[in-house]
Amino acid sequence: MLESDAELTDILSSDDDARIMALLPASETTVHFAEWSELAPAQASAAASLQTMDKLMGQTEEMHCASAALPNTQPIRTVSAAVSGQYLVSWLETLALVGIDPDIVMPVGLLLPEPEEGAVAGDTGNGPVIRTAGAVFSDEPALRDALLGDIAVTQFSTDKMQAQIASGFTDPPLNMRQGVYAKKRTFKWLTRQQIQTLAIMVVVLILLSLAIFLVQIGKYAIATETVKSRTLTEAQQIFPNAADIAGAEQMVDEELRRRGAGTRMFTVPTAALFSAIEPLGTISVRQMSYQADGTVSVTLAAVRKEDIDSALILLQQRGYAVTVPPALTQDATGSVVANITVRAL
Repeated sequence: MLESDAELTDILSSDDDARIMALLPASETTVHFAEWSELAPAQASAAASLQTMDKLMGQTEEMHCASAALPNTQPIRTVSAAVSGQYLVSWLETLALVGIDPDIVMPVGLLLPEPEEGAVAGDTGNGPVIRTAGAVFSDEPALRDALLGDIAVTQFSTDKMQAQIASGFTDPPLNMRQGVYAKKRTFKWLTRQQIQTLAIMVVVLILLSLAIFLVQIGKYAIATETVKSRTLTEAQQIFPNAADIAGAEQMVDEELRRRGAGTRMFTVPTAALFSAIEPLGTISVRQMSYQADGTVSVTLAAVRKEDIDSALILLQQRGYAVTVPPALTQDATGSVVANITVRAL
């Protein structure tokens, strides 16, 4: 029990994720117990709701009913409770005014354990209540005399009731927040601490990604320099005067040209040129010359400009550098003429 509203405010503000249970007064709820020998727990719970609604005698549109199967019972026992829908809405609205939106709503009498014999009674602060093996009701003198007669009643102390509240909170036998009265889940914005933690995690992730990227770049740079150094060392065995990779490559090209080999030899671009124009069958070669840098200059003639374009595109796709004049011309025969160059990259 709380000593003041200030204590309630402190509890509600101390933990936004706190689980809250509210207890419906016994005077406003009707509780029923039933046994179902041939039904599964879920089926028994549904059947108990229908049975309770039948007992309300035409008040079903005004009442809210909830039911549940009690654990560890054989045959299956169910508990169901009914309360005025109008009362429940008003009661929840009153709780909302002080910042309470309970996760669990339970008839207060269900906090009391089911007695093996006789009856048990206790008070949680919202009115005394009695529970027998098959009923829960307000502990009022007239009801006690009418319903219990000479049946012995065990009275629970305040401390024992506190223990029962803790037990019921951990494993409530029935939660009436079902159907249209179920608690609506609202989106919760991140707290300042959560935002700060998330920001730190994002920064750390970015730094780790950058570090991995820089390490990879460093590894590639080291590997590249190692390959370059090894290549230059091997090239200097043949060309001692090579000072760097570029110089060694130039010496290799000059030696290949001298020997008539390599990609700059006459046959390489020439073979590629004829391979590109032969499938078309509409292009003829009129003039051809070769330069020492591996460039072949050639004059092509065709009936259509598109045929020449197709051949040049194919050469470029195969990795050859092709130069073409800004505009193609026509000769006296009406053929399209193009003076182009082809060189292996």
